[in-house]
Amino acid sequence: MNSALRIPHSALVICAALAVLALAGCASQGKILVPQQKNAAMQYGYAERMREQANLPIIFPDKKAYASERVKIYESWAAVVRNFPADREATPLAKINMIEMDAGLDDRNAPHSGATRKLSISSSVDRRAIEAYEALIKEYPENRFVQAKARYDQALIYKRAGDYAKATDLFKFLAENFGKDSNPSLKVIGQKSAAYYQETYVIGK
Repeated sequence: MNSALRIPHSALVICAALAVLALAGCASQGKILVPQQKNAAMQYGYAERMREQANLPIIFPDKKAYASERVKIYESWAAVVRNFPADREATPLAKINMIEMDAGLDDRNAPHSGATRKLSISSSVDRRAIEAYEALIKEYPENRFVQAKARYDQALIYKRAGDYAKATDLFKFLAENFGKDSNPSLKVIGQKSAAYYQETYVIGK
C-alpha cells in the first residue's frame, strides 16, 4: 500500500473546520471512549441511540448534565468519522451532525416545548461552519441528502446572522429543487425551505 496517500483537499478543509469548531463549541469535552462497531452504519446507529437515550430536552434545565450528555453525543458522531473515514453514506451524515452541534444548529439543544435556546455564536464560528458545509458539498457530490442538508444549514446560519439575501437565495434553490422530491427526507427540507423563503424574502425587502 502506498504510504504517501493523497487526502482530498476538501477532506482536509472539513477536518480543519471541525477541529476549530470543536474548540469553539465543544472545547470542554473530555476524552470519551466510544466502542468501535463493525461498520459505518452500525457506528452511526450507535451514535443515534446515544442521542435518543440522552433525552436532552428533558435534562435541559440541568446545565451540567446537559453539557455532559452533549459531549458524549458529539464524541459518538466523531467516532463514525474517525473509524470509517472512507465511508460515503454514514460518515458524511455524522460530519453534518458534528457541524450542527458546533454551530448550535442541532434541534435538540432546546426543549420540545418550542422554547429556543439562545446560543452565543460568534461570526467566526458561523464562517467556519459555512466553510465546512461547502467542503462537504464538494466532497460528496453524489450524495443528494448531503447536498440539500448542507445548503439548508448554511441558509439557517445566514438567516441567523441577518444575511437575508444569501439565506433567501439558498431557501429558494432548495424549495425549487427538493420541494416535490420523491425522497421524503429531501421533500421535508424543500418544504421547510419554502416556508423560510417566504419569511426571509419579506424580512429582507
